[in-house]
Amino acid sequence: MVEFLVKEIPPDSSTVTVHVIVTGRCNHASDSSTNINRPNRRRLVGSNRLSVAKALDDLSLSAREHNIRLLANMTIQQCSSGNTTACQTPAVLRQAVNEFRKQKQLDPDIINELLIQKDVWEQSEVGTKFSGYIIQIAVDPFSVVFFCQQQVQGFIDYVRREPNSALHIDATGSIICPMGDKSAWKTIFLYFCTAQ
Repeated sequence: MVEFLVKEIPPDSSTVTVHVIVTGRCNHASDSSTNINRPNRRRLVGSNRLSVAKALDDLSLSAREHNIRLLANMTIQQCSSGNTTACQTPAVLRQAVNEFRKQKQLDPDIINELLIQKDVWEQSEVGTKFSGYIIQIAVDPFSVVFFCQQQVQGFIDYVRREPNSALHIDATGSIICPMGDKSAWKTIFLYFCTAQ
């Protein structure tokens, strides 16, 4: 560990002499061809990595936004010395979030994961007409139909009470990210039904 004590801040562009006192053993490489890697960031590891990744996942905050927030909250001393080691790069943050999300996956293949979830929903949401929440899964073209018996029964009850009721269907393609090869990718739409 190296600690610097500054009695007085020198004026800009002035020559400064630094006196170094080494305590303990100094084991610097004497060979000039030896490459010593000195990372300029504090590593994001252990429980800290998990808590940062979980917070980013919960807040739906991008790695770049979090990095900017960290930079904005630097102390005056860190800013004046250019010390950004506590601010993880967006690439490190993205990797941490990706690892966190992979831990929550039931299967790396999205179709297998949907099939597992479909089975779990059918066991947990038992209805009189049909069970579950994931009703239909198709592979080519990819489609998934989600609804449960309570939602259908709620709509039926509403239509019976309200003679001028309507069902609004909306589709958006901007919230679903591309899957697979982008050259063969077609827009994926999320359809949403609302009773009025």
